[in-house]
Amino acid sequence: MKKKMWMVAAVLGLALILTGVAAAQEKPKAATVNLKVLPPVVLKAFQAAYPNAVIKGASKETEKGATQYEVESMDGALNRDLLYAADGKILEIEESTAPENLPAPVKQILAKDYAGAKILRAEILTKAGVKSFELAIELKGKKMEVTIDPQGKIVK
Repeated sequence: MKKKMWMVAAVLGLALILTGVAAAQEKPKAATVNLKVLPPVVLKAFQAAYPNAVIKGASKETEKGATQYEVESMDGALNRDLLYAADGKILEIEESTAPENLPAPVKQILAKDYAGAKILRAEILTKAGVKSFELAIELKGKKMEVTIDPQGKIVK
């Protein structure tokens, strides 16, 4: 009886080990992005402008009656989100940046008007050729967003 129990335990143990080994050898499946949502002209414009970037997400949006396409991408360590018109023209670019790379006027106004704030996220926003810096900050336990132009003027 004891021999039979040991045999069953050994077989079950071996089965568990083999199951674990098989599961460990399976490769994780890469997330698939539905690129069919993007018109060919938008996809071609993105690939021409950012040949090394990987598309992480794509979506179709309507704003003020106009159809727009958002492309979320990674280019090395850089997060970049782009908003395209249906004709492939770039409407807006958001690129991540390290807080230490912000221009001095942006850092100065942040230190003056939001003294002690911790920068949680920093992005460079380019819209209609105009740059600004969108910052997610935390000040005294409260999270907020602030947008500052390159000269250090608070826009929003």
